[in-house]
Amino acid sequence: MQLIVGLETPTDFPFDHQVILTEKYRMLTEDEWEPTWELMEPLLKKMYDATLSQS
Repeated sequence: MQLIVGLETPTDFPFDHQVILTEKYRMLTEDEWEPTWELMEPLLKKMYDATLSQS
């Protein structure tokens, strides 16, 4: 299970990881798209194949 919390203001609550976005309305920069797709595509395919096999 994963919990993603997004905050717009600083907090004193300790998190184990912090991501600071540098481009408005984007989680990834242009050069991160291809490596991210290569990582995610096989996982998405497995997820969709499993869903379709249950139909």
